[in-house]
Parts: sequence; C-alpha cells; structure tokens
Amino acid sequence: MKLYHGTNQDITTIDPSLGMRHKDFGQGFYLTPEYDTASRMAQKRARLFGGTPTIIEYEFDETYLYNSNRL
Repeated sequence: MKLYHGTNQDITTIDPSLGMRHKDFGQGFYLTPEYDTASRMAQKRARLFGGTPTIIEYEFDETYLYNSNRL
C-alpha cells in the first residue's frame, strides 16, 4: 500500500516527537493513502511556514497489520 506525507520540507528520518501536539489525533507523523490530501497539506504548510511543498511516498506492507508474528 502506498502512503503519502505532505510537508514543506525534506524529511529523511521519521520522528513523531517533532509533530505538532494539538493535531486531530495528537502528536505524531501523519500519513494518508490519498495523494491529493497529502498535496493539499504540503501546499498549506508551505504557504503558512515557508519552504517548498513536498510529498513523500512510503510503501507499507499491509501483511504487518494482519500477522503479529512478523513483529
């Protein structure tokens, strides 16, 4: 499954502690399966905080959701 993160900067390492504390589901690193949603977020963050709208794509193996033996 492809997941996307929209931002205003290049991210090389995921660090949930750097996320904003008062987001909808709390502090963390937010991903979406919808490219358009990530694109809108990237544009919004660049408009508000500067930088370049950036969409980072991640490939997530869904079998980890269903098979606890793989952890």
